[in-house]
Amino acid sequence: MAVFKLPKTKNFTIMSNHHLQNKNLNLKAKGLLSYILSLPSD
Repeated sequence: MAVFKLPKTKNFTIMSNHHLQNKNLNLKAKGLLSYILSLPSD
């Protein structure tokens, strides 16, 4: 799965719904992945 990070100018996150609709991930894993993707690259 490719991850594309775009430069953020405000305090928001844009992400694909792909990982949220993945039936192999439980809710805890989806939340953790969403949190990690919202963090800055550094």
